[in-house]
Formats: sequence, C-alpha cells, structure tokens
Amino acid sequence: MRNRKLLLIKLILVIMSISLVIAGCNTNGKVTEKKVEKSKAGSETTPRVEESKVKGETTPKVGDKSERREMDNNIPDSLDDIKDDAEDIVEDTTKEDWTEINEKLSSIERNWSLYETMAKEKKVSKGELDKFIDDLNNLKKEVKDKKTYETKLAANRLAITSTDFMKLYERKFLVDIEKIELYGKQILFTAEHDDWEQSKVELKSAMKIWNEAQMEADKIDPNITKRVSDIMTNISDAIDAKDNKKIKETYEVLDDELDKLEDRFRI
Repeated sequence: MRNRKLLLIKLILVIMSISLVIAGCNTNGKVTEKKVEKSKAGSETTPRVEESKVKGETTPKVGDKSERREMDNNIPDSLDDIKDDAEDIVEDTTKEDWTEINEKLSSIERNWSLYETMAKEKKVSKGELDKFIDDLNNLKKEVKDKKTYETKLAANRLAITSTDFMKLYERKFLVDIEKIELYGKQILFTAEHDDWEQSKVELKSAMKIWNEAQMEADKIDPNITKRVSDIMTNISDAIDAKDNKKIKETYEVLDDELDKLEDRFRI
C-alpha cells in the first residue's frame, strides 16, 4: 500500500514537471513571436520613412534646369519640311540634279500654302511674310535659269528665312544658333565662289546674331563662347586675306562649337 502511494506521488510529480515544461515552452514561444513581430514592425518602419522622403523630394536642380530649357517640339510639319527641302536643294546643286531640285521646290510651295495660314494666325508681320515670298520667288527664278551657285545661295537663304518663323515655337537661343550655322554656310559658299564682298555681308549678319546670343551662351559655357568669338574673328581675317581654305577649316570648327552649345543648352 505504501509503495502504491509513493508511486502515485511520483506520477503526480512527473505530470506536474511535464506541465511546467510545456507551460514554459508556450511562454517562450509567445515571447519569441512577439520579438519577431516587433522586429518585423521595426524593419518595416525604415522603408516607410524612406518612401515618405521620396514623395516629399523636390525635382533635382538638373531636372528643373532641363525642364526650363527644353520645350516641346511644336514646330508645324509644313514649316519643318520647308526648311528641310531648302537645305536638300543646297545639297542637290552639287549634283546639278535639276529634276530633284524642281520637285523639292514644288514641295516648298505646297507646304508654304499650308503654313502661311498658320503664320497669319500667329500674327506674323506682313514684312516677315513678304520676305519669305521674295526669297521663294528668287529661288524659283534661279532654279528656272539653272544657275548652280545662285540657286545654292538662294536655297540656303530661304532656309534662314524659314528658321525665323521657328522662334514662334522654339527657344530664341536655339533659333539663333541655327541661323548662325546657316550664315556660316553662306560664308563658305560665297568664299568658294570668290564672292568676297558677299562673304563680308554674310559674316556681318552672323556676327549681329552672335552678339545677341552671347549672354545666354556665357551661362552655358563661357569657354565655348570665347572660342566661337575667336573663330568669328578668324573667319573675318580669312575673308580679308581671301583664304578660302582657311575659311573652310574654320567653318568646320565653328559648326562643331555651335553644336556643343546647342546640345548643352538642351541639357
């Protein structure tokens, strides 16, 4: 009987011990789960803070600058095509491909009939419209007479005049750079033809535009601004010296520097 009581007591103790162990495990498990949950919550806190910062960030200054400078390309196709066709005629004169030249000329006339209405809606002055028409009529005359040099000059002149309208849709600085490049071509063409007096006229026009654009160019890169000014001086000296080779070499450098200005302006 005594042995049975002892056995029963031992059994009760064993059961109590097991119960305590199980209870302890459950408690530890809950603590662990709480720690894990807390850890997870803590790890989630950081991304939320970062997300908040991202949402509250201002656009980087570079982006702001780009947004201020870059405009949507709203140039009408008809105007764009006029300029492209005029420049194509310049290229076609080197091959004296009069059939192609006449086709491009007809294309210019068609596109002008479309764009002229838009220009009037934009309140373009009668003087500007008349200038384009005069330049177009001059090109038609030179093409009709099949004068290669005169056609080349007249076509490039028409490209310059069409570029004037682009100031309605694009930043003035970009239009100015484009016009200087085109005047550079005029200088190159007239020099090749030993038409030195006309070279001086074209340079004067280019210099006038450059003088107006220098302030904006300085904001982009004063070193390029100085190089372009020096190149203009070199071209003037080459015209005085009637050095066609130097003008060609200098024009290529000018074109490269102006492209750099244009690219950086768009950044």
